Amino acid sequence: MSGVRTADTRPLQLMSGRYEMQTGDSSCNRRQVCPARRGRRYPLRPSGMTLIELLIVIAIMSLIIVVIGACLTGAVRVWDAAREFNAAEMEAAVGLTLVEKDLARSLPFFLIKFRGQAKEVSFPCIVRTGPAGSEERIGTVKYYYDATSRSLFRQQWKYPDKEPGRESAERVSTGFEDVTFSYMGDPPGGGAWQQAWAESTNIPRSVKIDILMMKKSAPVMLSRSFVSELTHVTNSTGAMR
Repeated sequence: MSGVRTADTRPLQLMSGRYEMQTGDSSCNRRQVCPARRGRRYPLRPSGMTLIELLIVIAIMSLIIVVIGACLTGAVRVWDAAREFNAAEMEAAVGLTLVEKDLARSLPFFLIKFRGQAKEVSFPCIVRTGPAGSEERIGTVKYYYDATSRSLFRQQWKYPDKEPGRESAERVSTGFEDVTFSYMGDPPGGGAWQQAWAESTNIPRSVKIDILMMKKSAPVMLSRSFVSELTHVTNSTGAMR
């Protein structure tokens, strides 16, 4: 019959688990399922994970969580240790810096003696008095360690006033197990550290402070020494002695 195209039978193809054949019409790309196979069901591959795959994924995720947790725990411990160490050092640095500053401002004055003991030290220095420390006067600065409060205290008073009571002392630093002052004079007689300074006419060449702290039941010692350029005191007329 004219105008009618006959089907071009081609080999059956296995496509997605079904037998199909194509028509000879080149303008039609539709695929027709073979009537002989239509209506039959074929098993498909399951789209979900098997039990073994699920267990493997769970094991991998558990390992990742454990590793991340260990890293975070280690980081927190390092941070705590660093913070504790820095806090202790900063507390000691405040006291050491203030002592160094006062010793740098010390001056030879015959009427105020330099007195040094193992737990306290006092020396002539320029002190600030008046409203908001607006006036500078010659006076005495004293540092001492109090074992009861585990603190380093500072006192000052202007000349010729007497030493006030300890209730006027200012707490400089705290948290110390012990604080010790040592003194060294000029050689040959003063070339070693001494626990006391009794020379009324001389100022020690160097003053050392040893601060003992406890960190996690381990003792930590911080030491700093200060060198003085003034080693002699003057009398009231200004002559060297």
